[in-house]
Amino acid sequence: LHSFPTRRSSDLLDVITVKTNDVVSTLKIRADEQAIRNKYLEKGFPDVKVTSDVKEQGDSSVNLVFTIDEGEKIAIEAFRFEGNTVFSERTLKGVLSLKTKSLLNDGAFQEAKLLADQQAIAQYYQDRGYVDARVTDVVRQVRKDEQGRNLMTITFKIYEGKAYTLGAVKFEGNKIFPTEQLEKLVYSKPGQPISAKKLEADLQRVADLYYENGYIFNTITRREVRDENTGAISYTVSIVERNRAHIENIIIRGNKKTKESVILREIPLEPGDIFSKTKVLEGLRNLYNLQYFSAITPETPAG
Repeated sequence: LHSFPTRRSSDLLDVITVKTNDVVSTLKIRADEQAIRNKYLEKGFPDVKVTSDVKEQGDSSVNLVFTIDEGEKIAIEAFRFEGNTVFSERTLKGVLSLKTKSLLNDGAFQEAKLLADQQAIAQYYQDRGYVDARVTDVVRQVRKDEQGRNLMTITFKIYEGKAYTLGAVKFEGNKIFPTEQLEKLVYSKPGQPISAKKLEADLQRVADLYYENGYIFNTITRREVRDENTGAISYTVSIVERNRAHIENIIIRGNKKTKESVILREIPLEPGDIFSKTKVLEGLRNLYNLQYFSAITPETPAG
């Protein structure tokens, strides 16, 4: 493989994995096409197109040519909000990961960040009692300035809904752990504005109590009851308890260079032990600390 000069080569050559004298691989080339696209997307070129061509040479080598249609760069000029009566435009701008063009920021438009920002706005409301809040639409307007540059104004249309406080949180179906013990894991208090994030954390603590004690096959669901007169939402958490899980076997896959014994000694579990989420995570940390592996995935198939 011979190197091929290209515009912005100092940036683009850094992001591709194929190097001079490498064996040509279709999978690598496709991945490098996407890496080049991502680089342009980060810089505010949402319509970039990248193709590649392998040109054979007479000496059993090839030239790899990436052809790039950059499209036009778009920078964000302004954000607008419609439907927001509870939180100010300034407050909602602070939630966004996208930024407007300024002396310190190029304001590059990125589609992925726009999708994340829609969720961030909804999450901001939902963590402050507005459980039904959402971004109903996003309108983009692009204009050219005096220098011919593309500037975009993004308008978020918001449905705020009604603010709710937390009513009661009740449990049913739990026999292994008493209700009083489960209630202590719920930090959200009745009468406070509902926070979707805090409520999820509360229920995760309940699930983790079961997980830590080997009950990994339980089903935990919740249903809500709204009182429109008081503006409160109560929840009933239903728990279907199943048998405790034990470790039947610990199977290691993908270790072509590292001995299995080296891996197993880092995992604080043995066959016959009660399953423990904490010990699984501890083993995961230990294995990463060895710095032998780029990725480690624990799975818990039925024995």
